[in-house]
Amino acid sequence: MKRQLISFSLLILLLSSTIVSSAASPTIADISPVDGATNVALTSGKVNLRANVTDADGDLAYISFETNKSGTWAKIADISLSGENWTTDMPIAFSSLATGSQYWWRIKAQDADSHWTNSSAFSFTTQTSGGGGTPVNGTITIVPSQPKSNRNLIFIVTQAETSGYVICQESSNVYPFQITNKMGVVELGTEYGLAEVYIVDYGTKTFSIASPYAEDDMTLEIPSTAKLNDNVQVSVTANGEPISASVKFISPTNKETTKRTTTTSPLEVSFNEAGDWQVIAQVFGTIVNDEISIEAEPISVDVPSSNTVGQEITINTEPDASIIISKDSTQWDIQADEEGNAYFTPETLGRYKIVATSSNGKGTEYFNVQTETAIIAKDDKGFPVSSVAKGDVVFLQVTDTKGQQISANELTVYGDGALIASLPLYGGSAMWRVVSTATTYTIDFSSNDALYLPASLSLTGSGGTNNLEVYYPYIAVAAIIILVIVIVAWRKGYLDNFSGLFSKKEDELL
Repeated sequence: MKRQLISFSLLILLLSSTIVSSAASPTIADISPVDGATNVALTSGKVNLRANVTDADGDLAYISFETNKSGTWAKIADISLSGENWTTDMPIAFSSLATGSQYWWRIKAQDADSHWTNSSAFSFTTQTSGGGGTPVNGTITIVPSQPKSNRNLIFIVTQAETSGYVICQESSNVYPFQITNKMGVVELGTEYGLAEVYIVDYGTKTFSIASPYAEDDMTLEIPSTAKLNDNVQVSVTANGEPISASVKFISPTNKETTKRTTTTSPLEVSFNEAGDWQVIAQVFGTIVNDEISIEAEPISVDVPSSNTVGQEITINTEPDASIIISKDSTQWDIQADEEGNAYFTPETLGRYKIVATSSNGKGTEYFNVQTETAIIAKDDKGFPVSSVAKGDVVFLQVTDTKGQQISANELTVYGDGALIASLPLYGGSAMWRVVSTATTYTIDFSSNDALYLPASLSLTGSGGTNNLEVYYPYIAVAAIIILVIVIVAWRKGYLDNFSGLFSKKEDELL
């Protein structure tokens, strides 16, 4: 008796476990196409497989659609879930199918507790390409000839009573309908694009569904300019009335954000990047676009207006600002520190642009990078000289800090402070023939190009205190004056005493 009670208890436990397991396993229902369906329409060689898969515990985890069209069962699609049910609104495309062929398929489902449900094998046969007593090319008239979303669509055929459906390629939504007195009516949803109608035992026809709005009917309302981080109102209207639309915002650096407008109030957005933004609104395939320019608040950028090659400069702007320095096609990206300072050492001549961007705004500044210059004097043998004389030929060169000759502008030559020559530079060189004397010669270089700093060179001249040429005019005048005095004195007899004096001295000597 005791053994019978134990066996009965075990049986009860097994039955309870089976019942719980069965209740907790996923359920598969409402498959489409139905098992054994024939003349199933193909859309671009595919059929959409559908089913309702639910789980009583609400923990559906996995679904697999499989087929054995290759002779063994293979997966069409694997879907991972997080408890949500799978409905007939979620089609799986069974592709690369042939007309007039039979295919087998099945569904496997599992919940989070590893309870499995495997469906039986379902079959369907695709439509034939014609003949065989099953017409697939009957005349189908569509009214209106260009249907639109959210509108009624009428099909007129020569067959009095039958059924059919419309399948939309973009969404895979299916709209069934009945043919009564050779006419069927379908109320379309928010579909657009290519669609196909299939009428049982009659035929198929491909057509397109147009947006209910023409491009001229729609308007994207957005200001042309706004400040960085300001709130901006955006709305989309059709024939003056607000409509719900998908709006894509593309930043100057090609970052994309999509939002949706409503029929009740404008969409409010802010822009976190300065520059020109592209704004694209789309409803049922109709697209309108516009542009908004986002202006940054100006921030200060302090930098020396000029600098020399190889000398570090300090740029002062907003703390932690991003700084872009550019010259021609070259760009440097640096970051300001917490005090707003950044450091940069230019290696080439030219004009540089600074763009500093912070969370508050943007600032722009420019600076020039110059080079020091030097003047070199050489004689006709190529040796450097520090002094020159009248008649000398001197070769002058102007070079930058790298020793490269500067081919621009001219040299000015001063002798003892007076301008005596202007010498044009050819390829950074000039020839100077010394035609006048001076104690000191000064040669100056001053460029019209802001990239070159001025330079000066001093040379000692041969017109100093030991050079009698300077005093020749004075000596000549003095000699003439002395000669005139002597002649006058002789005529007056003033020189007789001097003559006697000289004679007396001669007698004393004898």
